[in-house]
Amino acid sequence: MKRKPVYLIALTAVLAALTTVAIFYLRVPFANGWLHAGDVVILLAAVLLPTPYAMVVGALGGSMANILGTAFIWAPATAIIKALITVPFSAKQEKLITKRNLVMIAPYAAITIVGYGLYQWMLISMGALPAPDGAWAAVSFNLFGDVIQVLGNATLFVALAAVLDKTKFKQRIGL
Repeated sequence: MKRKPVYLIALTAVLAALTTVAIFYLRVPFANGWLHAGDVVILLAAVLLPTPYAMVVGALGGSMANILGTAFIWAPATAIIKALITVPFSAKQEKLITKRNLVMIAPYAAITIVGYGLYQWMLISMGALPAPDGAWAAVSFNLFGDVIQVLGNATLFVALAAVLDKTKFKQRIGL
């Protein structure tokens, strides 16, 4: 059944809100930041919704968490990066977990790690962030946290999507 745009817009808003909540409340302190489960919701949106809607979930949900929290300087990068991580995935299949979507975890990881690394380097180079040991040292230090973040979210996404596939979630919500 093909859903009307109003349904897709409403589902997009709900998933964007869930992304913000997952970033705020499903997180643990790590190194000099947080590990959060927000990307799990964004990746689910990427395999549930048409790409433009999924991009809005990522951009809006992720950047709102930055704006509402204490990390507003990261909001521009988050909006772009979280929108881009949805692009490689496909919602055109009946199942959430497909060979294609499993393979697309690699581009998700690359976009996230490279995107935040470049943005951090740019902020340090412009003097917006301190880096006593230099920009590349700071970026390298955060690289480990970014890798853990991506691996954790990818693992949770695959586990949750597999459970949702068993319950035929996508068909139950009419997508």
